[in-house]
Order: sequence, then structure tokens, then C-alpha cells
Amino acid sequence: MTNSARGMATSIAESCQTPPSKSNSANINPKRIWFDGSTTRYGKGGREGWAVVDEELNILVEGSREESPENSSQRAELRGFLAAIRCVPVGNESLNFHILGDSSYSINLVAQGWLMSWKSKGWKKKSNSKATPANLDLLISIDLELSLRPGLLVQWEKRCTSAPGKLVDAKSRDATMNSNAHNIGGGAW
Repeated sequence: MTNSARGMATSIAESCQTPPSKSNSANINPKRIWFDGSTTRYGKGGREGWAVVDEELNILVEGSREESPENSSQRAELRGFLAAIRCVPVGNESLNFHILGDSSYSINLVAQGWLMSWKSKGWKKKSNSKATPANLDLLISIDLELSLRPGLLVQWEKRCTSAPGKLVDAKSRDATMNSNAHNIGGGAW
């Protein structure tokens, strides 16, 4: 990710039509939501955990998956991103929300237009290719949820440096150890 892409806010509806540096200025003070995902083993396997926190430090979602060979750090981050999106109301109210996370992959799905590009190619990485993006099941769910929330903003935050970012990081790690972690409020899960 380039330095100019870091920290930018990109509107979902505008991501394929305008340069990613254009931000949505319709709402000067959007409600901010942070997400994070974690695993007990980096890479494949282990337990997954994810969390979503708002700017008042309310824990909106904690989730976990039992240890499984298909679990991965990237899937945990994508589950956190999906959970954060689902915490945002459907429709035009989504303009009042801003999702932040330290997963450059999750954020770049929108900010760099990867999701729209893969979808336009029939969920392939390249035209005339059989290679699909990894974690296609989650990518399709994310795409569907984003389509219900036009104008939703996403932004990368370096290593969860804010107080909500630090809390969501800790809660996602805690969720990997807690088999009872579940949706504890806000949004459908």
C-alpha cells in the first residue's frame, strides 16, 4: 500500500468511479467503528477471534471459531471487517459511519477497488483465468453487505494506535481464547 493510500477514506459507491483519494465529505463527524481479527497461530489453523468496537469503547461484537485447518489470520481479519459492516445500518444511514482497521488487505478490498475488480471478472483475479481470490466465501458476503450500505467509508489505521483500536486488538485476541465469544450487541451476525 502506498503512503498516499494510508489513512484515506474511500466511499464504497465511488471506489470504482473516482480516484481512491477522494473521500466522502457529506458527514464531517461520522460514527467510527473499529474492527480486528486474530488467530492463535499465525497463518493457517488455530482458533480465530474477531471484535468490533465503537468510539465510546463499547464492544459491539466478539466472535470466535474453533480450531480448524482452514482458519487463518486473513480470514479472522475478514470476519472482523464483515462484522463491522453488519453493525452499520442498511441504506443511506451508512453515510454516517466510518469503519477503521489495521488490516490493509480488508481495507484495500474497497480502497484499491480489488473487490469490485474481482467481481467484474466473475470473481477471478484476472480475466481469462481460473484463479479465484482466497476466502471467496467471505469476499462475496462482504460485497453483499457493502452493497446494502452505499457511501460507507473505510480507513486503514496503523497498528490500531487509537484507544478504540487498542481495545479492539485486545478483544480480538481475547476472543481466540473464549469459545463463548459471540455477538453481544449491534448489528446482525
